[in-house]
Amino acid sequence: YLYPCNSGFFITLKLLTNNSDFYRQEMNKYGIGINVLNTDHIRICFSSVDINDLQYLFNTLYSVASNGK
Repeated sequence: YLYPCNSGFFITLKLLTNNSDFYRQEMNKYGIGINVLNTDHIRICFSSVDINDLQYLFNTLYSVASNGK
């Protein structure tokens, strides 16, 4: 679930499972840091990502989610 991100700085996602630390570890392998809010929520600061790298960010997130536990 994607929460509204009206500020334009962060995006918060509610995961379908309680494995937010798995996401943090996997995204870190690709050089992407994310914040773990609790067991089923992660937060990404996309305002600090260059516009040319946004596709990589979201493709990587999708890939990790597709292979997630």
